[in-house]
Amino acid sequence: QFTTETNHTLIAELLTKYGPLIKLRFGRLIVIVSDPKDIETVYRNEGKYPMTASFDIEEMIVLRTSSPVKSITLA
Repeated sequence: QFTTETNHTLIAELLTKYGPLIKLRFGRLIVIVSDPKDIETVYRNEGKYPMTASFDIEEMIVLRTSSPVKSITLA
């Protein structure tokens, strides 16, 4: 069973199964890049002022509970 506190486990399992680049839909489409060289390529191609996004669900949890969500998101 995966929750907001264990979503890193789900992502780790998916990366192990499918490789260092996966696409998921958590309300909106996201791409998870785990290889440092690929991450560098993504950021180099984002332009001078890249747009970043956060997970709306995580923002909602923080607002409702006044506690941070335990995950790291690089968007």
